[in-house]
Amino acid sequence: MDAAQAVEVIKSRLSLREVVSRYVALKPAGRGRWKGLCPFHQEKTPSFYVDEEKGLFHCFGCKAGGDLFAFVERIEGLDFLGALERLAEEAGVEITHRGAPQNRRELLDVLKLAQAYFLEGLSASLEAQEYLKKRGLSPESIARFGLGYAPPKAEGLLTHLSRHGVSPEEGLKAGVLAERDGRFYDRFRHRITFPIKDHLGRIVAFTGRALGEETPKYLNSPETPLFRKREVLFAYPEAKAKLRQGRAIVVEGLFDAIALHQMGFDEAVAVLGSGLSEEQARLLEMQEVREVYLAFDADEAGQRATLQSLDLSLARKFLFYAVRLPSKDPGDLLLLPEGPALFQKALEEALPEVEFRFQEATRGLDLTRPEHKRKVLEALTPRMLSPE
Repeated sequence: MDAAQAVEVIKSRLSLREVVSRYVALKPAGRGRWKGLCPFHQEKTPSFYVDEEKGLFHCFGCKAGGDLFAFVERIEGLDFLGALERLAEEAGVEITHRGAPQNRRELLDVLKLAQAYFLEGLSASLEAQEYLKKRGLSPESIARFGLGYAPPKAEGLLTHLSRHGVSPEEGLKAGVLAERDGRFYDRFRHRITFPIKDHLGRIVAFTGRALGEETPKYLNSPETPLFRKREVLFAYPEAKAKLRQGRAIVVEGLFDAIALHQMGFDEAVAVLGSGLSEEQARLLEMQEVREVYLAFDADEAGQRATLQSLDLSLARKFLFYAVRLPSKDPGDLLLLPEGPALFQKALEEALPEVEFRFQEATRGLDLTRPEHKRKVLEALTPRMLSPE
């Protein structure tokens, strides 16, 4: 069915009250009406109402309101098409697309098959399980983030996909197979696998961490019709609820993000490059994040990534803070009993953007020398002249 038909069918199959109650504790408020604390603003007295008969919600405090789709758009930070896709999947509704979107659905199915293969690989590999244990990851964290293992076989996944009717060309297009001289083979081999999800929580790519001496240490899926590295944040679906409280912690490594979640910092997300991109910043804005704590690795590359990310403050309304880590990266803290306390202390002592920029600009300089003063002014003037 087309999108217009799908909207009506979805509304007939899904209850607005049931969807809202996943996010809001609702209490009866008269015939067919329910009330609770608004999820879109802070309040102590309930002013948020759901009218089940009309299929509408309304908050008398912040004036938010609309139907099932409007609620999911706002609570999940989606546009209408994103909400439509999310609810259609839940309601079991197939939407007829033209061209590329149908191909996208097929690629998503390929990635689901790959994830099943990697999960099976982890359950069968004591080496991979022991590695994750040494990194300090709990079974709950491993399951929550869907970590897996790609065995060393060159054609293990290729065979697995073939058994499910997936051609090598489809596996290549999904980014889980590679090709050389006309021969197809598994892209990820002897690696811990991390499923990379989009803002809807769908697997769109993988990152593999080598268990042996293979290079590179980390291998990402290539960019595909589903995946653009700049447009996703690792752990974003798992962090959404906490992000809506207004704060994000941005780290470099995937292990770092998982470690912070395990330590109780559920607002942590990881970039898949060398700094926060414009597209990733928009994902944070969709969750109404106001404060961004940059906790990149404590090395030269990490400092460059911090400065690169801070440049987004010229166009965004975030309050940026630079976190000085007591170790090389946040993941190291997971192995320490006092790790959560140390990271909390680092957050409390994080430098506001201006202070961090000044420290970086003056590092190694003698401010009694005119030429060094000039260098500092040249570094800081663009930020000081920003209209923001």
